[in-house]
Amino acid sequence: MHQSGMTISDNNGNQQSAADAKLLLQEIIGMDVPLEHLAYWLKGQPAMNADYQVGTNHLLGAFTYHVDGSQWTADYLTYHSNNSMPENILLKMTARNKL
Repeated sequence: MHQSGMTISDNNGNQQSAADAKLLLQEIIGMDVPLEHLAYWLKGQPAMNADYQVGTNHLLGAFTYHVDGSQWTADYLTYHSNNSMPENILLKMTARNKL
């Protein structure tokens, strides 16, 4: 993210930019991702009120918590060997609760 929005690059060097980071992510991945939590998910840092599991590697394996009536689950599939940061994350959202 930067002052004028967000730029996303893929592994082939293709870039896409937009002033509205939330809309850009929604367009690219097809989900309305709560940006206020994204940095924590990318670092593998669950919120204090999140349910989480530790993997056999003693690093975060998965966590689940609720945002705006939706349940989000992040499964940490692999980590970088040189810095223990998440490498492959499977992010899932269950349907929103209807009131």
